[in-house]
Amino acid sequence: MTTSPAPAVFTAHRYALTLSPATRASCLDVHHLHQLVTTGLRPPHLTTAQPGPPAVRLLFAARRPTPARDPGTGHHIAAAPDTLLVQSPIPLDWQHLLDTRAVTRTEHQHVRTPLTAGDTVEIRLIANPSRRPRGTTGRATLTTAAECGAWLQRHLGPALAIAPHHIAVGPAQRLTGKNGILHLTCRELRAQGTLHDPAALHTALTSGIGPSKAYGCGLLLTRHTQTPEPGPQNPAEHAPRTPTTPT
Repeated sequence: MTTSPAPAVFTAHRYALTLSPATRASCLDVHHLHQLVTTGLRPPHLTTAQPGPPAVRLLFAARRPTPARDPGTGHHIAAAPDTLLVQSPIPLDWQHLLDTRAVTRTEHQHVRTPLTAGDTVEIRLIANPSRRPRGTTGRATLTTAAECGAWLQRHLGPALAIAPHHIAVGPAQRLTGKNGILHLTCRELRAQGTLHDPAALHTALTSGIGPSKAYGCGLLLTRHTQTPEPGPQNPAEHAPRTPTTPT
């Protein structure tokens, strides 16, 4: 007799941060964006030099206005972010950013999402679909929707059964950092699938998907479209078109 995989429960803290105009301009550089997010690990009332952050996996995604097209290359260049959605396994402290007016508002949601085999789940993430060519140290960006869809299926295959026609691939956007030294490409990916392995999806939700997590890629957001047991939905399971925490 076949035994269904054991259910799981995903829990996390998610924060929506509204950036000030000056912070938005600075965070066009994704390295500065990374530094801003790690400020949440800063111990409260710290007055001395900041110690190294603890080993905590932070994931985040940025909401950005419509990207501009470079007339020379035709590439879409990512605009400055205006809102961040940050996920952490532990509570974070953003008071320093509020006090210095780097952010103008923060919202907090404690997420608790049951995961059960057989659930129908919609997913959304901003990712850097890429591969590492043999004999090189860099990564090559995947350029077609079919390649990006296959990349998503490989990363979520153990957790979700996703049909290719249930995957939507957004346009590529170029991000830069470290004063132009760092370059990467991100896309918004959306899909729907049937949950096969709750533990595998729990890992993907906790650890993120793919490379460039330090620069705003890999945060997986879900919404259950079919729930075996009736009950109130957790509003933080799913972010709409922009990564903000719903109220």
